[in-house]
Amino acid sequence: MQPEPLAPAPVAICPEHPGRVSTGTCQRCGRFTCERCALGDGLCPECQQWRRKESPPRAIVAWLARFFTGLGGAASGVAMGPPLWLFLRLDEGVPRTEDAERYDAFILGLETLSRPVSILTVLLLLLWLYSTVKRTRTLGLIDLSPIGAVLGACIPLVSVFVTHVCIRDLRTALGGHSEKWLLPIYWVTLISGQLALFIQEDLFRTDASMVPTGLLVGVAAQALFLMNACIAIRIIGQLQGLLEARQTEAVMRDSSSLGGGT
Repeated sequence: MQPEPLAPAPVAICPEHPGRVSTGTCQRCGRFTCERCALGDGLCPECQQWRRKESPPRAIVAWLARFFTGLGGAASGVAMGPPLWLFLRLDEGVPRTEDAERYDAFILGLETLSRPVSILTVLLLLLWLYSTVKRTRTLGLIDLSPIGAVLGACIPLVSVFVTHVCIRDLRTALGGHSEKWLLPIYWVTLISGQLALFIQEDLFRTDASMVPTGLLVGVAAQALFLMNACIAIRIIGQLQGLLEARQTEAVMRDSSSLGGGT
């Protein structure tokens, strides 16, 4: 008696690309995927669309915030040049008239160019803060209000405390336990740089003999601002990386729960 031929094993077909055999499942929702789907990092087309809708705006805002913060830092680096140049050209502690005029013209031009960059940088930082707090709150990791965080950052004097607490709580909620010294150093460099500028202006008004000291204080102020910009870029990048890691974990939890449900 001839044995009956075995029936072919059922083959899973990709629901998004009919005719293609499934080679795996979506990492987020558990649906069958094929080799063509795998081009989207193991996500089905629907979950790829979800990721594109959910992630890029925050990533773009964070990138722009770091970029323009870097431009501000570069402007501070350039601004170190004129006072140092004028200091080296002092004649017995007194600047020559033509050198002083060139110095004033350069500083005025640099301030004119950097002012719109500074305004745009502040707006981008506020937008980044809002989006980061909002997403962290959506993940259930923090109870801060995004609008409250932005409004608090806009209030003079209070902004230092509110922003410090907000960034500190974000780092803690997102699991950032390294480089805790970055945030205190950020405020030290920012406040010290502002104080140095006030001291420089006071020295220039006090007496002509204080001009050399005022110029060196101005160089120190811009160096502090440059350092501050570098630290700000590092803090934004660190928080962005932590947020992406927590979001990936949330996606994997969703995938596990959806897969368990099927």
